Amino acid sequence: MAFGAKGYAELAVNLAYSIKKHSDIHITLAVQPDLMRYIYADDYGHFDKIVDLKPDDYLNNGKVDPARCKVRVYDIGSKYYKSFIYLDVDALCWQDINGLFDQCADTDQFYITELKGKADHDHVVNYSIWATNDDIVDFFGLKKKDQICAIQSSWCYFRVCDEAKKFMAEVKKYYKKGFPISKLTEKWGGTLPDELIFSGVISKMGIDCGHHFYPKPIHFGNEHPQTTFEQLAEDSYLLSVYGNGAGQTLTKTSYLEYYDRIMIKWLRGDLQNHKYKIGQAIKDKHANKH
Repeated sequence: MAFGAKGYAELAVNLAYSIKKHSDIHITLAVQPDLMRYIYADDYGHFDKIVDLKPDDYLNNGKVDPARCKVRVYDIGSKYYKSFIYLDVDALCWQDINGLFDQCADTDQFYITELKGKADHDHVVNYSIWATNDDIVDFFGLKKKDQICAIQSSWCYFRVCDEAKKFMAEVKKYYKKGFPISKLTEKWGGTLPDELIFSGVISKMGIDCGHHFYPKPIHFGNEHPQTTFEQLAEDSYLLSVYGNGAGQTLTKTSYLEYYDRIMIKWLRGDLQNHKYKIGQAIKDKHANKH
C-alpha cells in the first residue's frame, strides 16, 4: 500500500521491481491515486494490479492514519487472492519470495507475522513498546491466562477463510474503540500504531501467528551487519529499511547505502536507471511526524 506522501509510491516501485527481479508472482498495489503522478509511466508495469484507495481508507478526521489502512489489508487482499502476503513498502526483496509462500502454505495458520515477544502480565514483553502491560490488559480485556503478544507488522501472510475474517472483525472493533493516544509509551507519527491493535487482539484470541522459518521472512537493518550482505540475502527473503527516515535513522546507514547500491546494479543490468533513491524517499515516512 502507498498513501500519504510520494515517497511511499516510490518505495513501492522499488520493492515491486526487486520482487519481480527474483520471482514470477502477482503483485497488487493499493494506492492513493494522486501519488501515481510521481511515478514514471514505464514503472506501472511492475504491478499486475493497481487498486485505488479511497480517502476514507487512510484518512481519519482529515489526517493520514496508517493503522486505518492496515486494518483494511485483509479486505483488499481477499478480493483478489485465496492467500496473500502483505508487505510494507520500505523493503527490498533479495531472493525468490515464492519460497516464503511455500513455507506459509505448509502450516495450518491463517495469519502469520513477526511475533517478537510473548509473556504473562507480570513480565516484560519483548518489543511491546507501545503501551504498558496494565493498559493493554485493561483496553483489550485480557484474562489472566492470556499472554501478552507483541508483533512487528512489516509483513504478514493471510489465508482467506472464516477464521481470518473473524480475527480482522475484532481488529477493526478495537481500532474503532480507539486506544488513547495519551497513553502511548512511544509516539508514532501522532497516530495509533497498528501493531498495538493487532498485538492486543492476537493476545485476546490466543492466535498462533509466529513462525520458525528459514530463510526467515525479513531482515531488519536496525543493527550493523555481522556478516556479508550476500549471506544475509541467503538467510532472508526481504531487507526491511523500517523506522524513521530523518535524523538518526533506526535502520543503519550501511543498509540504506546497500539498498541504493544493489538497486543501481540490478537496474543497470536491465539498462535502466535507479530513479527513486532511498535517502529521498524515506524523508516522507510517517514515523518522522509528531
